Amino acid sequence: MKAADQLIEDTAGIKRLIANRDYGTNRIRAALRRQNTFPVIRGCKNRKRAIRYDKLARNYQSAVMLAEAVAFWL
Repeated sequence: MKAADQLIEDTAGIKRLIANRDYGTNRIRAALRRQNTFPVIRGCKNRKRAIRYDKLARNYQSAVMLAEAVAFWL
């Protein structure tokens, strides 16, 4: 990723950067954090820290409905 350094410089000043897995290396993530940019990058399968993504709409809808029920109850 020779062009990654230039891309990181070009993103200075933005709050979040959405990118694909190719930009998910520790070096790129650290460089983004140093300039106060939060990386929104899906991790590779071999990363130690896993992120859970709900792939089915019904799972997402269930979570939203549960949050609504709790908010209504409070």
